[in-house]
Amino acid sequence: GSDPIMFSENTPCEPNDEEGSSKGSYDQHSSSGGGVSTESFHTGTSEEEEARHIKDQLSRRETTAVFRLRVIVILILIAAATSVSITVYYVTRNAEKEEFETQYYGVADKIIQSFQEMMVEIAAVSGMAVAASGEVLGQKEQWPFVTIPNFQERAGNARTLSGAIYLSINPVVATDQLPDWEKYIRGQVNSWIEDGKEFQAQKGLDHIADLERADTTWLTFDKVDPLHTFDEIGNPTLSQADGPFLPRWQSSPVLPFSMVNENILEHPEAGPISRDCITTNAAVLGGLSKAPSGGVSDPHPGTSLFALLESLDAGERVEYAGDPVSHLAIPVFDTLNGTERKVVAVLQSTIHWRTYLRDLLPATVQGITVVIENACDGFYTYTISGPEAFGIGSGDKHDHIFDDYQVEGRFLTERIEDGTIAGITLNQEGCPYTFHVYPSQTYYEGFITKDPVVISLSVAAVFTFTIIMFLLYDRLVEQRQRLVLAKATQSTAIVSSLFPKQVRDRLMAAEGENKKGSAMMAPNQRLKTFLSGSTGFENNGSQPIADLFPHCTVLFADISGFTAWSSTREPAQVFILLQSVYQAFDAIAKRRRVFKVETIGDSYVAVTGLPEPQPNHTQIMAKFTWDCLVRVGEVTKELEVQLGPDTGDLSMRFGLHSGPVTAGVLKGDRARFQLFGDTVNTAARMESTGIKGRIQVSQATADILSKVGKAHWLTPREDTVEAKGKGVMKTYWMALGTTVRAASVASSEEMDANRSSLFMANEGQNHQNLLKQDRLVDWMVDILLENIKKIVVVRQRCGKNVMSNEDLHYFSPAGKICSDEIKDAIRMPEFDAKVASASQDSGEVEVPYDVTGKLKEYVSMIAKSYRQNSFHNFEHACHVTMSVSKLLARIVAPDITSEDIDRKNSNKKTQHDDVAAQIHDYTYGITSDPMAVFAIIFSALIHDVDHQGVSNMQLAKEEPEMGTHYRNKSVAEQNSLDVAWDLLMGDQFQALRKYIFGSKDELLRFRQLIVNIVLATDIFDKENNESRKHRWERAFHGDGNLPGNVVSDLRATIVMEHIIQASDVSHTMQHWHVYQKWNRKLFTEMYTAFRSGRMGADPRDFWYQGELKFFDNYIIPLSQKLQECNVFGVSSDEYLSYALLNRAEWEERGRDIVANILEEIESSQEPSTKAVTSLAMLSETEDESKSVASSQSRMDDEVTENRQRQSQKTQFAA
Repeated sequence: GSDPIMFSENTPCEPNDEEGSSKGSYDQHSSSGGGVSTESFHTGTSEEEEARHIKDQLSRRETTAVFRLRVIVILILIAAATSVSITVYYVTRNAEKEEFETQYYGVADKIIQSFQEMMVEIAAVSGMAVAASGEVLGQKEQWPFVTIPNFQERAGNARTLSGAIYLSINPVVATDQLPDWEKYIRGQVNSWIEDGKEFQAQKGLDHIADLERADTTWLTFDKVDPLHTFDEIGNPTLSQADGPFLPRWQSSPVLPFSMVNENILEHPEAGPISRDCITTNAAVLGGLSKAPSGGVSDPHPGTSLFALLESLDAGERVEYAGDPVSHLAIPVFDTLNGTERKVVAVLQSTIHWRTYLRDLLPATVQGITVVIENACDGFYTYTISGPEAFGIGSGDKHDHIFDDYQVEGRFLTERIEDGTIAGITLNQEGCPYTFHVYPSQTYYEGFITKDPVVISLSVAAVFTFTIIMFLLYDRLVEQRQRLVLAKATQSTAIVSSLFPKQVRDRLMAAEGENKKGSAMMAPNQRLKTFLSGSTGFENNGSQPIADLFPHCTVLFADISGFTAWSSTREPAQVFILLQSVYQAFDAIAKRRRVFKVETIGDSYVAVTGLPEPQPNHTQIMAKFTWDCLVRVGEVTKELEVQLGPDTGDLSMRFGLHSGPVTAGVLKGDRARFQLFGDTVNTAARMESTGIKGRIQVSQATADILSKVGKAHWLTPREDTVEAKGKGVMKTYWMALGTTVRAASVASSEEMDANRSSLFMANEGQNHQNLLKQDRLVDWMVDILLENIKKIVVVRQRCGKNVMSNEDLHYFSPAGKICSDEIKDAIRMPEFDAKVASASQDSGEVEVPYDVTGKLKEYVSMIAKSYRQNSFHNFEHACHVTMSVSKLLARIVAPDITSEDIDRKNSNKKTQHDDVAAQIHDYTYGITSDPMAVFAIIFSALIHDVDHQGVSNMQLAKEEPEMGTHYRNKSVAEQNSLDVAWDLLMGDQFQALRKYIFGSKDELLRFRQLIVNIVLATDIFDKENNESRKHRWERAFHGDGNLPGNVVSDLRATIVMEHIIQASDVSHTMQHWHVYQKWNRKLFTEMYTAFRSGRMGADPRDFWYQGELKFFDNYIIPLSQKLQECNVFGVSSDEYLSYALLNRAEWEERGRDIVANILEEIESSQEPSTKAVTSLAMLSETEDESKSVASSQSRMDDEVTENRQRQSQKTQFAA
């Protein structure tokens, strides 16, 4: 619509007729005779009496009612202050209590839930029992003569997952088997003891135990003592039991005590639960076992044992605090399934209750009391403060004033899921556990504060201040009223002296009645009033606001190539372009006094000559249009850094026509200012038949410009224009500046013959290419920085410290190549709400200047490493990156309404976490992994580095050493990966690596990601394609035998590979013009290779049919897979739709297009017959081109050196 404010600012003010007439009447009245009316004549005394009379009348308005009102208001304020303060106190206090209860019950439920789900974690221990059974079933060994290989690694992982501090396998040995058992354990099988000690030594745990204390527990000097037990003070004695026996065998960790071959059935605490485990075929959790507090050297056997186990679990010596542990006995059966299973061993683990209370609550939660109750051993009390838990002592020691806040819970499960069909029953009949949670006074005081008192007093203070201000205001008003009264008396006296009493009274009574007369306003005046924003008209049946303006010039402008450009962008990027361009136009219109009518899509409509007549309307519009042409070139090149490739190539078509215009306001729900008439239609035809980067004007506009001496602005168009509804028209090109200036704002690809001849000079073209490459490098750096910030903020927020001492280098081992590193499934991180929250705050990260500089240097060197191919070049890498970014931005979650989330949880943070969790699951963890997203974008940047414009087969022929090194598989792709990786591993990028990768593990994971992604771009390797298809079927159509996390990782890996595959050929699934642009480039590259003898087949013979087969066999199935994986929302539908449309269009027009491409290639290779006629233009660009080129010289040397180094590396490997 119109912009009335802008127009009113640009339109010069016209003299006000009413003011002029009023002034004229005033002058005429002043120059008339000096007669005075008899009725208005008063003597001095009578005037004073009249003034006093008026003053007395006005003074009577101040009555006693006003005084009473003052008193009532003050009393109301005092009463309100008292009642509101009391109410606020009680409301605030109750709110604190409610907040306390809400937060407490949430914390208590979390603690109880942790206990209830503890058996789920214990399932990791039961997995060892299944592994033991499976080990025997898979070999010829028979119980009890079984030793599990790699026990330390397996048991260590089980302990980590379950939270247990000790784990041992204890086979059941019959009496008659004891001699053979004693012989068996003294054989080679006890090598697991030394292996375990070596394993612990590698982890730095060999210095923790007190060896002198451990020596007292041995009967002999052998590696394993005979079957034995310990007395009450920890001295070893030979076992006197009759059997059967339950000797302790393999354990984790390996202890220096003589615990191997200890008969557990004689242990006072572990013995009873082991017997119950064997007799009931069920897992049994023992009671609360405690010992005095102390360290690893304590003489008490229980204290030193528990302290040693805690120290080994913590990785350093710690003191045992005297809090309880419990022993858990899990049966090991002779078979994995069946109803007649027999217990052949007992898997014993020791759990430390304090472990399950640690890291459970955030640091802000202080003072939660937890009481663990065992029906046999009584109570033990803990207090939780943040992530730490502290033992208070035996017994129920909670504060009894909080009895009403008790939250109680028990183990919910009666079966431990160990992966088998039957599972393991949990026997809770003997001594069941109950868990009690209470708040403490410390926790309570964290919510109950002095705020209610402070707030109440503040409210009372506000009311007191209000009363004081009211009294002060009343005093000031009273003073002002006296002044107003004096002024009113004086003004009334003046009016009385000028007019008779009757006239004066009528003027007083008629105040405000001046609305009449607007109905007599002329139509053009009403239009001017509407456009200036001061209209009072409503759609109430009044006459329309419209008029004919006989002398106007109308502009239509349209962005050429906008539809194709926008098809590759996000909606927000499209609006950034339109907003930036049209805001720039609006600023020019304001300066040139041009009236902007409206914008329709990417079209801009403006007019001069209305609503105020402008005699020079055509010249104004011509200058405005030229300014817009210049400005759009500047804006698009500035935006290329932000919006990506091809933005700088955008320009506009402009069309002008002059003539009469009907303008008016269309009323309705959305009133709009509109233009009508043949002039508007003709201007639209001038734009639609124009050329990119040119201004086309009609004969009528050209005639007006010629009459005012501006014929030198015009150049007749060589051909005539066939305009719809107009027939054949003679038109002109308009240019106000030099040809060089015009060329600087138009596209370099669609220049007309005169301007393009200047830019075909090598110096000017190289200069333009360097500038464009610099803009693309800056754009690429911005995208990479955005994702690096997410990596950094997640590392900072989630407590992942940077290992600054690590050597962040990696090179493939000798004899291995990139393809050896491909994995079927890359492990993705589990969901973490902190990661999701931190990623949203990446904008707060400030990347150091030196890191940004090194990143730009790296991207610049990558850009220089791309060869000057028609298709496989840096611009195409940017196009692929843009497609990758679009796909990643379009990753969506399933339909979740805000009402659904609100019903689940009213807490905003929890709502955010719920949505993030669903998106994580829906996208297989990709969106929750900033490193994976960064790796995808990085892969798009490097995937064609050093590509030589020929197939892998041809490349292997031309570079036999390279082909041999890469085993003639994915040669170009592996070479690109190695070139880019070797460059990244350079010493000059050490600071960049340390900033991006917090540790060597992160670097290696990044390496794994880009290997899988980059090598996925080789779509012609049959073996890899078959492997990828097989993985797709397993991931999305599997039989359900794989674990859920494996399926999720498999899907994530295959989706990431398909993202780069789809992006690499995304031009086939985008707008027809985009497809044609890159299709021409690819054909040109292959045809050039054929003509130079680097390609066996002539693309002219197969290109048409080959594209159809490519669509049918690869592009359309690929876009259908994007739909099938159900991750990319509307983008997958968009890609499939464009693929089908492009295929249909190619089938119809492909043969003609191939012929046109060949004609263009042949004509471009002919010697130019046109001389460069503008030496001034070349001299201007020469200096700047040399400056840019010189700034690249060092970088070129480094790129060349890197290529040579890579070549030498390949030759050496070959």
